[in-house]
Amino acid sequence: LRQEFRELELLDEITKLRYLGQVPPTVVGITQNELIYSFRKWKGEKYMPAAVHSAIQWSPQDPFPLQDKSKDSPWTLIDTKGNKKEIEPVKISQKDATGFVAARGTQALQSLSNTGITRKDKRKRDDDIEAEVSQSKPVKRIKASQPPAGSKSFRGFPWDPINWSCAYDSLLTILLSVYMECQPVW
Repeated sequence: LRQEFRELELLDEITKLRYLGQVPPTVVGITQNELIYSFRKWKGEKYMPAAVHSAIQWSPQDPFPLQDKSKDSPWTLIDTKGNKKEIEPVKISQKDATGFVAARGTQALQSLSNTGITRKDKRKRDDDIEAEVSQSKPVKRIKASQPPAGSKSFRGFPWDPINWSCAYDSLLTILLSVYMECQPVW
């Protein structure tokens, strides 16, 4: 667990430095392990970000050894379309010099870079497509009925678009409701 938190701190540092444009193009990785490996090769094995909490800091007494980037679990592509056939994991072959093992049915990347993916290169997720289809259907409107006579009217604070006090209005409305329900207790 400590190693995972240490890796998260390193990933946070990589993200910050990449945003600031201070990461060289050699710091890349297809997987988390490869990215951390290339970052630690660049910064050095003993490098520790300044924001690391004292409980997970590494030192000569409590080292954080450099993990081999090829010690990643084999992975497979899972078909979400309902194919119930069990998929066997891909066996690691020693032919690939980088240590990367592609899953069956995937294509290897031709190059890695720190440049972002343009909007037109991104694909839509399956649930995004379903959301677009569901939005295109006409919506049936239900006619609102009047509340029964004798029912309590809702009491609360109106939304204020001038100072954006929505969170405070919500909290105070809940407290007002509790107060109105249990006045003798208050």
